[in-house]
Amino acid sequence: MEDLDEAIGLDREALDLRPKGHPDWSGSLSNLAIRLSTRYNQLGVMEDVDGAIVLNREALHLRPKGHPHRSSSLATLLFISPPATSVSAS
Repeated sequence: MEDLDEAIGLDREALDLRPKGHPDWSGSLSNLAIRLSTRYNQLGVMEDVDGAIVLNREALHLRPKGHPHRSSSLATLLFISPPATSVSAS
């Protein structure tokens, strides 16, 4: 778990170092989303999966149809979505 927390911290640092218009910004968002999702799967903290979904949706927005990494963003969004049974009704 310590290594995962460190990786999340480094992913956040990478986002801080890259301006939003950077060509790899969407990749950094996706990387952080995947790590937060992994931590959610281990600890079950909804804030992690919520954050992962928000970050990956932003990455997906930056990868329109025809972008070479759009399909990986779509797959990641499917992977990080919590099971329907864990989503509370609003």
